[in-house]
Amino acid sequence: MTSESSITRTSLLDLDDNLLLLIVSFILGDSDIPLPSFRPHISEPIDLGNPGVKTHYLSLKSTCRRLYHLVPYRLLHVPLCSWPDLKWWDEECPENVLRGIRRVMIDIEDFESESESEILSCQTAKLASSTKINIIIYNYVVSFLNKLTNLEELFIGSLPFTVNFDHMEDDDWRKPSCYPLFPALKSIAFEPRLSDYLPKVFKSFIAAASHLRHLKVPGIFTVCNDSIVWHTRPRGLRQDDFAELPYLETLHLRVHQRDRIRVLSNITKGYPKVSSLNITPCKWMGFSAEPSIRLGARQTDAYSDEWIFKEIRERDINLGGTMSISAADMEDWRADDDWTAFLDPLSQFRYLEDFDCIIELVVAYVSDYQRETDWYSFGRYHTNNKWKEKNPRLRTGCKDSKIQLFSAMRAAARIISEKCSSLRRGYFWQWSHEDTEEMSERTVERWCWTKEESGEIKIVPWSEEIPYEMTLKCGRDLLRTWKGD
Repeated sequence: MTSESSITRTSLLDLDDNLLLLIVSFILGDSDIPLPSFRPHISEPIDLGNPGVKTHYLSLKSTCRRLYHLVPYRLLHVPLCSWPDLKWWDEECPENVLRGIRRVMIDIEDFESESESEILSCQTAKLASSTKINIIIYNYVVSFLNKLTNLEELFIGSLPFTVNFDHMEDDDWRKPSCYPLFPALKSIAFEPRLSDYLPKVFKSFIAAASHLRHLKVPGIFTVCNDSIVWHTRPRGLRQDDFAELPYLETLHLRVHQRDRIRVLSNITKGYPKVSSLNITPCKWMGFSAEPSIRLGARQTDAYSDEWIFKEIRERDINLGGTMSISAADMEDWRADDDWTAFLDPLSQFRYLEDFDCIIELVVAYVSDYQRETDWYSFGRYHTNNKWKEKNPRLRTGCKDSKIQLFSAMRAAARIISEKCSSLRRGYFWQWSHEDTEEMSERTVERWCWTKEESGEIKIVPWSEEIPYEMTLKCGRDLLRTWKGD
């Protein structure tokens, strides 16, 4: 009798590498493994072949089919960057693979050739109206996305809609034969280059996601009649109501810089359970990101961790990202109402844990030397080099400058966290103020601070460097779009 210890227990890992590769290859492709023919020029019934070979391949075929059903596809990430790719996944992809797709990225800026537009319909000759083209594109995309029953994350970079898509009348908008339905979708991020022209598309997608938890939307938001509204089309400005999402946890918005406090005050009305909030202020005509507040920080004395904060102007910041003022002005430094008003809306949040609204923190130092700058004639970055030479902090990179910066950030973070007790993480930014000819060389630094369970504020000792051009990208794309309108 064979003892139990002498029995060899075989697993998939014990199989030969070639056999494993063969099984995996057919699982990922076609589970219907054809039986081999040993006479390639004639047809031969399988029962005339070698019985051992027949048994082996039938067993392998059965094993692959069983594994094919036991190991379903899941957590698949599919990037679609061309219309033929979208067509292939829509028409050729097996259903079991479609069910396994968890994340989709669609970024199709335009048709690469005229022939690709023929994919839309077999009656392309009748598509003289751009409205009809938009409807067909919309139907095609929605029809494909509706097949992804387990889709949880959707990123839309661009779609080849025409720029006048939003000129469609309500009757035209009712023509789509397919409406979005995303039962499992939890996250939507919109970053299209023509964001200002597609509010109806975005709103239809958002409304179709009944379990939406995370949302990033383009465009500029402001407040009208105590509601957050969506600004569209700078020529002939129109406002669209933005859907209330009571279960939303993460929200990314771009807002007009002058309306940042009003938007912040009204967020809890439509999104009471938001736990992660990212607000990017920008100028209305420029669309480039900029600080929501430039926060000047003055230390009460050289040996204290107490700081006094107030809002400052961009022109007050020197080339090193600090602020140099006279001793007399330092004595008159007082906290202002703008800083307090900026923080007041945070007290309305009950679940907010992560908050970023681009606060630029600038440390003020005493200096008797006043920089020589012709602001209006030469612009922001044509500062006299003598000032840089005479400023020891810029010339030598003073060792205690980072220590003071961290101390100021801790003090500011402490004030912010006192306004919102649930807050656990926040950020401070340092804009690029160096005089560089190439914009690509300029960077923006983002520092992160955290609040421990004990209430202690800690600064992450390294910063994230963000290319300055990234803060201008959206603005450039939109300005290019306006020129062709």
